[in-house]
Amino acid sequence: MKEIDPELIRNEELIREIKKRPTRLTGRFDIRIAFTVLLLVVLGGLAILVGRLIDSTSPLVVSEEPIHWHAKVFVYKSGQYISIPGGIGLSDQIEHPETLHTHGDDNNIHMEISSPVLAKQVMLTRFFEAWSRMSERQGKDFGEVDKLIVNGSEVADGLKYVMRDHDEISVYFK
Repeated sequence: MKEIDPELIRNEELIREIKKRPTRLTGRFDIRIAFTVLLLVVLGGLAILVGRLIDSTSPLVVSEEPIHWHAKVFVYKSGQYISIPGGIGLSDQIEHPETLHTHGDDNNIHMEISSPVLAKQVMLTRFFEAWSRMSERQGKDFGEVDKLIVNGSEVADGLKYVMRDHDEISVYFK
């Protein structure tokens, strides 16, 4: 009978032992695949969410077309009427404004904005921010909104109200 080399026996035992044990590489590989799949699902979900936010049916988009709207705004502070001056929001953009602005003291707020028009671009607060910037030299401070009337009905939105074409707005500050 032929003698079996002891080193060959050890090698075969090692091979059997290795085959029985799960390798770390396999475990890490499974975790990496699971993590990659999870990451792709999360990124896909975020892409869908962002797409819906930008979609034209979103309440964040007011118009897909450029707008040139007008709203009549009347301002009262402590019960006293305050005239809205012309030139608010124009600065150096008199010929082609891309803002909320006034041309004269007729209480008409002009909204000329390229598409898509987002709600935050036509919020009433944007107009008062422009007026405040223009009026810093005059120290104008409007304070807190007491009441907001839009087209004859009281509205709870305050200065976050999103203006529309032909709105008639009365803002009462405390």
